[in-house]
Amino acid sequence: MKRISSILFTLILLLFLIVSCAPKAPAKTIEKPGGNETSIEETPNYSPLADAGEDIKSNTGNEITLDGSNSSDPDGDKLSFLWDIDGEKYSGETFTFIINEPGTYYISLTVSDGKASDSDMVQIIVEAITLTGSEPEIEYFFEIAFGTEYGASQSLLHKWTNNIRIKVNGTPTSADLDTLNQVVTELNSLVDSISLQIVGQDPNIDIHFTTMDQFASIIPSYVDGNMGYFSVWWNEAGAIYYANILIASEGLSQQERSHLIREELTQSLGIMKDSNRYEDSIFFQGWTNTINYTPGDRAIISLLYDSRLKPNMTQDQVKIVLGIL
Repeated sequence: MKRISSILFTLILLLFLIVSCAPKAPAKTIEKPGGNETSIEETPNYSPLADAGEDIKSNTGNEITLDGSNSSDPDGDKLSFLWDIDGEKYSGETFTFIINEPGTYYISLTVSDGKASDSDMVQIIVEAITLTGSEPEIEYFFEIAFGTEYGASQSLLHKWTNNIRIKVNGTPTSADLDTLNQVVTELNSLVDSISLQIVGQDPNIDIHFTTMDQFASIIPSYVDGNMGYFSVWWNEAGAIYYANILIASEGLSQQERSHLIREELTQSLGIMKDSNRYEDSIFFQGWTNTINYTPGDRAIISLLYDSRLKPNMTQDQVKIVLGIL
């Protein structure tokens, strides 16, 4: 019995020595004034985990947004974000940009908690756009969609970025109203980024059916001799925010009035020049009775309101976006 007690005592003693000799957590020694010292144990810092998001496939001219918000830190530390695109650095949890050249791009994200960091990479594949319009339609677009018919203006793209609210003023016929409703319906089928509707108040397009002797009082810049006329206003960013349209209420057949309603409303969307290129086009320079859009007209309207084309773009900028420069 004494022998067992002796062995047990020896084991307890060995265990005590092992525990006493075990390594302790690193400590930081701080010397107090007067020569006293104290030790504070430091909490270990764990590295953050970077997450640059899923790989992306896009087209030239499209906005691309990278999002690093899924990055995390095991200690809950606040993180800083740094994106690297071909050696150029951009900070922020998210980052939005446009790539105009097709190709495969690798963009890295580095996150840091101030003590440790981690990196992740995202692949972006950018493809050139395949145009739906034919080459003549594209050439026609560049001829009539930049600048204005009258007045001095730079050859820049202008378009609406807000929904359009049309108010009818004056003395339209029932056929005028039918035509206007039809044109609004067709335009809504051609433009995706905005919508058009006819309203009774708070318009951003006023269409006036009145006699020609009243035209100049409504639009002081009216050019004499035009039985249909429009004027638009745009902001510094090139976005159209208001338009006035004039339609002569006398001296025209109903077909001619229907033509003018379609032409002036369509041109007030931003296609502000005429052309001698296609006689059956609603944008033809000479006098016609055309009351329908040609396939080319439809392609041009849709192209103007392609989300990749922005107000104040130059022709070269649009060509880059469309992959033809």
